[in-house]
Parts: sequence; structure tokens; C-alpha cells
Amino acid sequence: MFRYPSKYEGLTMAPTPNYIGLLGTLTVGPSSGSGGYGVGVLLPDGRVVFVPYSAASVGVYDPATNKFTMGPSAGSGTNKYMGGVLLPDGRVVFVPDNAVSVGVYDPAEPTSSRRGRE
Repeated sequence: MFRYPSKYEGLTMAPTPNYIGLLGTLTVGPSSGSGGYGVGVLLPDGRVVFVPYSAASVGVYDPATNKFTMGPSAGSGTNKYMGGVLLPDGRVVFVPDNAVSVGVYDPAEPTSSRRGRE
């Protein structure tokens, strides 16, 4: 069996004395309905687009108004999209997981489309 040599072998880490965790608070925002979102993509205007993983529609959260809005339909099924990427023109591309097409959401026109095999 091959082992990488390590000068740290046998060392253990001790907890930091009096450490009580990260500072900050968590407040609960508006309901996203039934859930089913994997990740969020920050838009240039500050809103967050939620990528539909098993949700039936795109989700959009506006922190300025603290409101969650159901966007256009994302089709049925589960494990549709695993992530999203903001394009320079402001659209969001959804990375397919179980979907056969790439999803494209344009926040300027609240519609979504699929590109690729149908």
C-alpha cells in the first residue's frame, strides 16, 4: 500500500477555547411554496433566481421587498436542474441534471425556455 509522506502525521486539532460559533443571525424569509430549489443565482439588480430542482417553476426572491415570486413553468419531474450561471446579458442558464435540455431564464421577460433535445 502506498502512502503519501506527511510531516503532519499524528497531529490532532484541538477546539479553540471559548469558541461559540460564527457571529450573525438567521431570519426566516417568505415561503417558497413547496420548495424544490437547489441553488440560487444573484442577478445584477439584487434579486435571486432559484434554480428549479424538483419545483414546477422558476423562483425569484427580491430582498428589497422580501417577496418570493413563482416564475415561469420549469416543466414536471425531479432533478431537473443542478445549478445556474449568470450570463453577461443578465439571463440565467440552468445546468441540466435529469432534464434533457438546458434551461434559459430571462428576468427581463419573465419566461423560460429550454434549449437542446426535447
